[in-house]
Amino acid sequence: MYRRIITHKHLLEWTTSEEAEKQAKSNLAAYYNQMATNVLAGVISIGLGLLKANVLAILLGVWWMLIPMVMWYVSREIEKPKAIDALNQEEKEYLLEIGKRTWDFFATYLTEENNYLIPDNYQEDRKEKVVLRTSSTNIGLSLLAVISAYDLHYIELEEAMDLLEKIVNTIESLAKWNGHLYNWYNIKTKEPLNPRYVSTVDSGNLVGYLYVAKAFLEQASKRRRRSQRGRTFLAHGTKKAKERKREYGERDGVPKRSVPFGSVSLRKN
Repeated sequence: MYRRIITHKHLLEWTTSEEAEKQAKSNLAAYYNQMATNVLAGVISIGLGLLKANVLAILLGVWWMLIPMVMWYVSREIEKPKAIDALNQEEKEYLLEIGKRTWDFFATYLTEENNYLIPDNYQEDRKEKVVLRTSSTNIGLSLLAVISAYDLHYIELEEAMDLLEKIVNTIESLAKWNGHLYNWYNIKTKEPLNPRYVSTVDSGNLVGYLYVAKAFLEQASKRRRRSQRGRTFLAHGTKKAKERKREYGERDGVPKRSVPFGSVSLRKN
């Protein structure tokens, strides 16, 4: 109100509810600190109740003093158990097997021959037949399939990154309408299928999948940098150790001259 009525400055600055929630302390002491007025009113009410022998005032004071504790209790973040924790080992293995069989479909058809475009479906009832078309939803699902395959340890990170890069490169090369993918493409020629149209539903699906892929790539990039730093540190340590060994040399397992090792010096007798 001060900024709106008096200064008229910084009107677009505010703290979002999400940010305020992150900054707010949620322990019991913080609730009592924020609701100190209730505690004070409770103490006064209990004191007056004792002086006047008024049971109602005492009970009201006790309630006021307990309100911060009640608010803290009902506002606690409840940790919900993960659904997978409710499964036994046999059930987990069954789900992993289904996941692997599902991934096998993507691993089989996400190939250069198909321009890394996943077929819409595969028919095996009457005769084996692959439908040589794909949609923007299917393309997005192939991105998620690669990410999930890595999360479930079906493939290594390098393979996942390579497949994601090839899928994205294909997406960039496809014909589009004002930047939007058409709904159907031939996976062999990459040509849009007639009638050409853009589906808001399928395009929306793809956008959601791309956000997931973006988050995964950001995490993977950090993971690779940490791994690279670890390899660099290890290589540097190995190089220094070899240089130290060449510098001092060893004869019969005893250094030729003083070698600093922490706070200890080893000397030849």
